[in-house]
Amino acid sequence: MLLRPSALARTARRGAAFAFVLAASAALTPAVHAQFFAGNQAVGGVKFDADGMIRNATVVEKGQFQQAVLDAIADAPADMTGQCETRKVSLKRLDAALRECAAAGTAVPDEIGCLAGLQGIRYVVALPEQNDILLIGPAEGWKVADDGTVVGKTTGKPVLLLDDLLVALRAVNSPTPSVFSCSIDPTEEGRRKVQQLKARSSDPRQAAAALETALGPQEITLAGIPADSHFAGVMVAADYRMKQIGMGLTPSPIAGLPSFLEMMRSTKRAENMMPRWWLEPNYGTILTDQDGLTWEITDAGVKTMTESDMFAADGSRKQTGTSDPVSRKWAETMTARYDDLSVAEPVFGQLQGCMDLAVAAALIVRKDLLAKAQCDLPMLIKEQGTAQLATPRHVASKSSFARKDRGWVIACGGVQLNPWAIVDRTETRAELAQVRRQVAAAETSSWWSN
Repeated sequence: MLLRPSALARTARRGAAFAFVLAASAALTPAVHAQFFAGNQAVGGVKFDADGMIRNATVVEKGQFQQAVLDAIADAPADMTGQCETRKVSLKRLDAALRECAAAGTAVPDEIGCLAGLQGIRYVVALPEQNDILLIGPAEGWKVADDGTVVGKTTGKPVLLLDDLLVALRAVNSPTPSVFSCSIDPTEEGRRKVQQLKARSSDPRQAAAALETALGPQEITLAGIPADSHFAGVMVAADYRMKQIGMGLTPSPIAGLPSFLEMMRSTKRAENMMPRWWLEPNYGTILTDQDGLTWEITDAGVKTMTESDMFAADGSRKQTGTSDPVSRKWAETMTARYDDLSVAEPVFGQLQGCMDLAVAAALIVRKDLLAKAQCDLPMLIKEQGTAQLATPRHVASKSSFARKDRGWVIACGGVQLNPWAIVDRTETRAELAQVRRQVAAAETSSWWSN
């Protein structure tokens, strides 16, 4: 959501304004897992107001968010602090632990809220002989990052949260499960007003202000999961931060990822273009044993996609099915640097974690693992409370400048997560049965183990 208005200021050949509009709002109400959400005020360093408008948190606010989480969350238990590549979480015993907390009227322990420090999911294993399903992946103890996100003590990679697992399991078990998505776009009225704007100014900043006013607040659309969930807030916040970095409104937190504006300064651009960027999973083939009980999630990652849209004088939008070289290059660069970005800006790591949880949940449903294992998870699938955020609705326009003067550009996009397409790409590997035999032999009474 970015505007480039130098066509409105023909005499201002030294600069052009880009107005960028995004949103990632959420005002959490008190909930079981509120201690993980920066005192009910932020996701990934993004400040959310009760009216649904969002902005970047200030340095002072980030410090306050961090302190709020530090005051609320306990350190990992001693036996959970070390790094482990194959930490196991038993869904049957996790469900039982939640049921015990509910019966006793006690708070859910932080180690459960942090899913034993899991940072990703590599295996989903059904154990019919134990009536259980295991989630297995890398894990470690945790600390609180500068923006209040709970991250790994050594790697800095965000830990998975119980709240996001609950949302994923319920979304895939809904009567009409669908793709998870968020999109942040200018309204048709805003696009029409931009097309009709005739003002001239020798000052690109004045031109930018005129464009921001004409475009107005942009809209956020969410699908597939509750719009007031933390999972949804992560998707919107990650998209918001991606576009802030891409449009040069925030300095890139890592080397080797210049802004889109930096890349385009020496190139020619068509007028009235609308490049669209979105984040989506970049996973390999899902592997399984011959019995369909052990599932391995391979080559998990996130990629940035792009396409150029056009819009007419009436504000209507048309997809072109193509992308310009600069937008494509920026998307490829962000994809290549995503792992580093996930540590520097933890919300990007949180997004990948949410994708892992969605894929694992979709595997459980699509491959009928609950029935195969005769495993009942009432707390996880229905009864356990979840955090509720104010529904993200709008974001205000902001501007950035580049030395260009050929019209304007509005950038939009979002996040697209289709776990069903991922879990339908499978390949049988007989040797995976050994994984199930090993974890079955190591049965424990705890809801987690190494």
